[in-house]
Amino acid sequence: MIVAIHQPNFLPWAGYFNKIACADVFVILDNVQYPKGSMVNRVKIMTDGHTKWLTLPVKAPIGTLIKDVVITTTNWRETHLSKLESAYRKSPYFPEVWPFLRDSYQASAGLQSLADVNIGLLNTLCQRFELETEFRLASRIDTKSKISDDRLIALVKALNGRVYLSGHGAIKYQDPEKFKDENIELKFSKFDPTPYEQQSDIFTPGLSIVDVLFNIGFDKSRDYFSAQKPF
Repeated sequence: MIVAIHQPNFLPWAGYFNKIACADVFVILDNVQYPKGSMVNRVKIMTDGHTKWLTLPVKAPIGTLIKDVVITTTNWRETHLSKLESAYRKSPYFPEVWPFLRDSYQASAGLQSLADVNIGLLNTLCQRFELETEFRLASRIDTKSKISDDRLIALVKALNGRVYLSGHGAIKYQDPEKFKDENIELKFSKFDPTPYEQQSDIFTPGLSIVDVLFNIGFDKSRDYFSAQKPF
């Protein structure tokens, strides 16, 4: 049982989906403090050969949990769709991807919770990619631990996990001995964003999954993020 844990990022990059694809259970960490200026409410896309932020406007006082963050405008869907259509209408897979993305946005009508919107989009994309990974909400798993490693270990144990798949950036601060003491194997994902055709002369890694989709389509996108395994 491989467990991965991550905050509910907004239309995240391909490496996020690689982590989902490599896990049996993916825990949405929605009950931690909202990190201002993070990828939870914004992501970069390509527009006219330049990268720009696509942002969900939110208001979150210090200490607000991600699950309690609210989007502050009601017309964000129309604004986003207009920007995305303008940015990618000349991309090779626009006819295939655009109706799906437009319908996915419209399916979130009435939602103002940042977490609900992000999770809804993630679920819809994973279903389209035919990923069988199970999603769980951290806020619905009974754990008492609040400290970083202890919280993660508690979540993995609550799900009877044997392997914790962590992000590569966590190598610097996670304590392997803590996981070993709990009989949990600690593995680190490292997704290498190999170049694909973009609407730009220079390849830019780390853009939203929508950039991958519009440029290489659904089938090749799944192959793109699924091909690499952390172990």
